[in-house]
Amino acid sequence: MIDPGIKRDEYQIYDQCLSKNLAVLKSKDSTEAYVGTVWPGPCIFPDFTLEETDKWWQSLFKDFMSNGIDGVWNDMNEPAAFDSPNLTLDLSSYHRGMGGGTHPRFHNVYGNLMTKSSREGILKANPTKRPFVLSRASFLGGQRYAATWTGDNMSNWEHLKLSISMVINLGLSGQPFSGPDIGGFFGDADSELFSRWIGFGSFLPFARAHTHHSSNPHEPWAFGEKTEEISRISINRRYKLLPHYYTLFYKASKYGNPIICPTFFVDPIDQSLRCEDDCFLIGKNILVIATTSPKQGSNIANPIAKRFKIWHDFCLDDAQDDHLPLLKIREGSIIVTQDVQQHISDALFDPLHLYICFDKNGIAKGKLYDDDGDGFEYLNGKYYLINFLAKQNGDVVTLEITQEAGNLKLSQNMSMIVVNENFKNIEFKFEVKSTK
Repeated sequence: MIDPGIKRDEYQIYDQCLSKNLAVLKSKDSTEAYVGTVWPGPCIFPDFTLEETDKWWQSLFKDFMSNGIDGVWNDMNEPAAFDSPNLTLDLSSYHRGMGGGTHPRFHNVYGNLMTKSSREGILKANPTKRPFVLSRASFLGGQRYAATWTGDNMSNWEHLKLSISMVINLGLSGQPFSGPDIGGFFGDADSELFSRWIGFGSFLPFARAHTHHSSNPHEPWAFGEKTEEISRISINRRYKLLPHYYTLFYKASKYGNPIICPTFFVDPIDQSLRCEDDCFLIGKNILVIATTSPKQGSNIANPIAKRFKIWHDFCLDDAQDDHLPLLKIREGSIIVTQDVQQHISDALFDPLHLYICFDKNGIAKGKLYDDDGDGFEYLNGKYYLINFLAKQNGDVVTLEITQEAGNLKLSQNMSMIVVNENFKNIEFKFEVKSTK
């Protein structure tokens, strides 16, 4: 975790920032660095509007990343200052780059400039690895540099509910990689709140449980065996869906598509769906029906389940618990999953499991993207983008596999699971056709 506030002390980074004259100034007419109080005490703040500051900040990551660090979390980068009436830099503090101006002009882009510099510094330190940066503050275009979490929330049902709409709105605003502190940051979650939150929170693009040091323990096992098991089921579901998520992240990087979508994407004409905050889509073919009120589990039928008539139950496992959300799959779609993995480096998308949900014409379609998972060889064609087309004709299902792009090969080790209720008692013969 790296904050922008640099402690005013006998400290190498402080000395460099001050001697190189790279800090935000006290005012336009001052040559003194602005000093504000953050967690370390009195701090100065790098002026990321200056090109010299940007280059200096990037240079700091070489030694840092050589210690085996995989990613960086930029926190308090609104930027925060505890002793200011606005809890940020004084409004008269002055930034000298990009045309210059007092802090209000640059406040909204400060965190974005910091994450941009952090990402580029990490990339220079490890040029063969994809950087990971997490940020609390961002701006338009910030999705190019960092994932975003939704800030210091509370351990209560209101913030549990708001976490869905916040992630949806960030996705609609062009920032698809986001998520809340599951369980809440301030305050004490109980087993019901945490179980419900991780049940649907594991499906959000950025998924982590996190809490304040003064809160009661929020590790899943701290709430007892039942919550621990619900957490295990929820995380396993995420790992099963990793091929689907990776494909959605690919689409987001290429076209700006949200990963978590509002339900009105299903029917833009239905105005009532624009007020639906308890349900969301993963891409366009998986519907997650959560329950965000206490003492009401998934057995309380959400009206949306009845209105979406061309959706079928999507059972990733045999788990049944009122704290877990209901999952639905859209007719005409193919969702690609994998076996449960316990670590991301184990996720090789082999074997694949295709959940097929036919439409009324006996057709279903899906896509799958994969590459090396790290590095930049995908820019040289080392990836695959696969189209799946399933056709049902009597008791025969034909699965056509076509490679849309890339020069990697798809594993043929896969199974097919038909979701539709009216097809479950039919014996299928699967014929795989590959056009490439």
